[in-house]
Amino acid sequence: MKYDKFRSTVLEKIVREFDNPDPGLFRGHGPYDHIISNPKDSKDRERIVNEYLLLPDVPKIQGEIKLHPDAHHMNSSQIMCYNFFRPLLKEYNKNKKDYKPSDELVDLVGKIIDTPLENKNSSCKFEYIQPNTDTTNFDFYLKCSDVEVFFEIKYTEKEFAKKKVTPDSELQYEKVYKPMISKAEHIFKDKTISASDFLKNFQLLRNAIRAIDNNKYVVFICPRAHDNLVNQYNKFKEQFLSPKGEEHVKLVTWESLLTAAENILISQGEFCKRYISILP
Repeated sequence: MKYDKFRSTVLEKIVREFDNPDPGLFRGHGPYDHIISNPKDSKDRERIVNEYLLLPDVPKIQGEIKLHPDAHHMNSSQIMCYNFFRPLLKEYNKNKKDYKPSDELVDLVGKIIDTPLENKNSSCKFEYIQPNTDTTNFDFYLKCSDVEVFFEIKYTEKEFAKKKVTPDSELQYEKVYKPMISKAEHIFKDKTISASDFLKNFQLLRNAIRAIDNNKYVVFICPRAHDNLVNQYNKFKEQFLSPKGEEHVKLVTWESLLTAAENILISQGEFCKRYISILP
């Protein structure tokens, strides 16, 4: 299915799930039915998300997550991520600024990465930035003992981000990403990746290079019917990933993730109704 058709189908159906009292603008255009109001600031955006976009029984956000500028959109992948993972977490630890995962979540992630995990020395974060690397935000992050799993969540985004080749982006590649590639060379077919190839596949490669050893995994999640994202990942996998890389850098569809959740008795009925049952 072509992207425009996919996105319009999802938006047409998702607005039926809401009573939107104040359709909002996007970049000065609109109003649009899938956008709830026009937040005055970050606190107002948080209020809108808490009032309209969180699923029943999902704890309110109280400043512990920096919301994206488009978090008040019904199709926000950040809020989709929060609605899925937050019910599987225990209380937020204000001192450590993280969550403790439930045993069910640890079991589920173990099945995703095909590696059994034990819920010891474990923690989770939304909008995680890996220390001493770059400023990449991962939508969700789980650590169990020495195992780390980095999640990138997609819903109706058009593609995995690319970057134009400019003097600044080439300099960033040389200073920041080329050294990171060398640490993760075992996941790639070729030990070197050119600046041009890296920037054409920027988000996929930038995320993949976190898998620097056997205890680190990168997981991309998107809808099965989103041909743009699925095909983009498959081409990336074919061009760059070694067999070891395919084990550590995975694409998982929302549908297969929910099937795995159901198999270990994790109920996500409201989540499926909101986000998955409306997919083409």
